[in-house]
Amino acid sequence: MPILYASGIVGAGKSEAISKTKALTQAALHKELYTVSLGKIFADAGKKLEIPESRLNYIPNEMQIALRTGVMSQCAIELLNYKPDDLVVIDGPLTLVDSVGITQETFNMSEFKILSDPPVKRPIDRRFISIIDDPRKVIARNKGTAYPTDPADILNWTVQEVEKAKQFSDYYVEKRALAVPMEYSSQLLLKTIIDPEAPIAYFAYPITSAKNRPDAKEKINNFRNKLNLCVPFVNPIELSDRSTDSVAEMTYTKYRDLHWFVRQAQYVIAYYPEEGLPSTGVPAELKEGELLAKINILIHPRKERHPFGISNILQFSNEDEFFDAIKSSRTDEKFKDLSSFLEDGSDRFRYEGLLEGIPI
Repeated sequence: MPILYASGIVGAGKSEAISKTKALTQAALHKELYTVSLGKIFADAGKKLEIPESRLNYIPNEMQIALRTGVMSQCAIELLNYKPDDLVVIDGPLTLVDSVGITQETFNMSEFKILSDPPVKRPIDRRFISIIDDPRKVIARNKGTAYPTDPADILNWTVQEVEKAKQFSDYYVEKRALAVPMEYSSQLLLKTIIDPEAPIAYFAYPITSAKNRPDAKEKINNFRNKLNLCVPFVNPIELSDRSTDSVAEMTYTKYRDLHWFVRQAQYVIAYYPEEGLPSTGVPAELKEGELLAKINILIHPRKERHPFGISNILQFSNEDEFFDAIKSSRTDEKFKDLSSFLEDGSDRFRYEGLLEGIPI
């Protein structure tokens, strides 16, 4: 049974991402994507104990351990209801935080081991994926709750959640956990479930300078839609307003893009739809990709010998050149690194038969 674990702090949009993935799964595969919600199991257990959900973090440690073990046991029981070919997402945060920003884990590794013990013997065999989002959107979703309202606290909580997912993933599935922005996450979630060995790409482009250029934005969207047929990719977070960024937020953004998005990918694909779109982020991401031996790809109207001081890079003048190179990658040695973007035994894009005509 393909099982993926979707984590994410409260308010990151995880439920919305899973809902979109369920719709995409139905459209592409005509199959149901089942969800086991640890949060719901946890809340139901609290109700039986007559403990309000808002107070579950504050019960004595011994009771918390017993409650968490019971939640994982109930999750194991629910997994027994599914058939071997059913697609399942286990949904639940790995960390919680109080109003002053103190973070604690919701489950530990020994409690997760319950899912691998008899009678279940159905471990999480895909990936741990952490859904993340703009901290101000998280705060807006959590309005009226006791969760933090300071973006710096939200960012710290996000880091704790992603790092916890990495620990669990390394231990259980021996696959790198992914930090995935909520927007456009459904395509990656579905591909990870049905095609776990597919390489991951990071899609970089000049966000700020293209924001007020409608033609450039349209080209980026069109490129993204076609790239969706080729590879699971992580799309950067586009913030609606960066004018109020604190030092903490700017530091976090750089850390996130370089140490999560680039590191977790096998490809860094940078796309400039036209000239005259300056960017400080994209060159930094390509340089980080070179340092980490990623396959760097640059689509830019002007080819240079060593763009941004990078020597090991595949260059194309436009998107048509890039997608044509993918099609010829099995016969043209220059483009052999792009052959994983093709369907096995075919010259179609890897997901062309699955997703063509379905909105991203």
